[in-house]
This record gives sequence, structure tokens and C-alpha cells, in this order.
Amino acid sequence: MPQHHPLTITVNEQLTIDAGYWQECVEEDQTPYRLISPPQTAMYRQALSHVEEAAKDLKAPAKSRLHFGEVAIATVAVCLRWGSYFAVLANHDLPQWTAAFDPEVSGIGDGEMARINIEASAALSDWIDLMQADQQRFRKLVKAAVQLLPFPIAHLDGSTYYNRFRALGAINSTTGRRYLMEAFARDFGSEWLEREKARVLVHPTRALANGILNEHWRTLRALYHVVSKPSEETWPEQALPYAIAFKPPADWSLDEQTRAIALSGAEQE
Repeated sequence: MPQHHPLTITVNEQLTIDAGYWQECVEEDQTPYRLISPPQTAMYRQALSHVEEAAKDLKAPAKSRLHFGEVAIATVAVCLRWGSYFAVLANHDLPQWTAAFDPEVSGIGDGEMARINIEASAALSDWIDLMQADQQRFRKLVKAAVQLLPFPIAHLDGSTYYNRFRALGAINSTTGRRYLMEAFARDFGSEWLEREKARVLVHPTRALANGILNEHWRTLRALYHVVSKPSEETWPEQALPYAIAFKPPADWSLDEQTRAIALSGAEQE
């Protein structure tokens, strides 16, 4: 039986994340490859549990006292930096790959990129649900995450992408979302819109997360204001226009939580 080599990430003195394990395998034709298997408990869940434990004793800050830069930093730290396979690739405790700076060599495999996308999107989807379900608890989690999880940016300018935020904020209402859906039908046709609705409404939050992760992290500010603004609409009704507008890739999973990775070749000494 192939030997399992554990992958662990040291976040801080209190938290070590299990990132799964890797093993050397061979195809039927004896071609070697390395199989990287994910952990039983998602990396995001491990990071979130650590943050939740610390947040229990915190007083929920008022919304006016929570800077959006903190929301952005906490979101990326929990969902991507420490809550996905990205943490393995960014692990400074691992030896430096000799070909890492060769411009002719890709620094990441397709399977690795897919696992990052899947795990970060699944994490962001859950994080959005937390934001939407209990805003006081969410604000406590943000404060705890910023305090506990190391991140290269200590402060984020809240004015960044402000014009884009204002443009998206303009449709942050029932009427605005209705106009947006009408514009989709007018510009792309009602049949296209119905197909998109059928696809997105199966998992609206995950579709929204896919779109944000794919190319719109900067729209997180607009999303935060959508979620935190009271509305008589259901959450799927609120999320649908944005999920379509953010153009989540049609081939990205709406329910997968993680994925094993097969890297070609044997491990180099």
C-alpha cells in the first residue's frame, strides 16, 4: 500500500490545518504520478471553527463600526488564504521547488487550480450564507478572523473600486433587480434567461460565489451591502440577478466541496 504523506499547514500557535495527504502511485503502464487527497474535514471548516471559538467571547460590533476592509480581509483569509488548497502552495514551511522561477514552467497544475476554485467557492458560498443568516454573528467572525488569521494586508482602503461599488449599489433594491432581469431578457432573450435561472436557482449562493471568485472579488463590497440590507424578497430572488451578472462559469460545480488531484511524474528528491 502506498505510503501516505500528510500535508499540514501551521497557521498560528493555536491552529494547524489538515490539508490532506499525498502518495506516490503508478498507472497500469507504470507511469508514475502523485495523488493528493483532501482532508476529511474541509480546510475552510477547520479555519472557521478556530475563528468561531474565538468569536464566542467577542461582543458583536455595530455595523457602523465594522470597516468594509475588515470584511474583505476576513473573507479572503478564511475562504481562500487558509480555507483552500492555496494554503498548501503558499506554505513557507515546504522546500522551494527548484523550477519555481523558470518562466517556461507552470507553477501550478490544472488539478491544483481546480481544487482551489472548488474549495474557495464552496467556502465563500457558506460564508455568504453566514453573512445573510446572522449579521451580528458574522460581524463577530470578521473581527476574530482579522485578529487571528495571518494575512499580508493589514488594512484595505475602503475607497478601492468605489465607482464600481456605486454602480452595483444602484441596483440594490427590489425595483433595481427587476430592471436588471428585464434588461437580461431584452438583451439576451427570454429563453436564455430562463435557462440561466434554471441553472442558477439550484444553488444560487454557490453560483454567486463562483462568479465572484472567477473575476469579481472587487464586487464583494456590493455583495455585502446586498446581504446586509433588509428586503422582503427571498434570498434566491435577491441573489439571482447578481449571480447571472457576475457570469459564473457554466462548467464550474455548484455542489462539489473539494477534489483529489493527480500530478504527473514521481516526487523529485
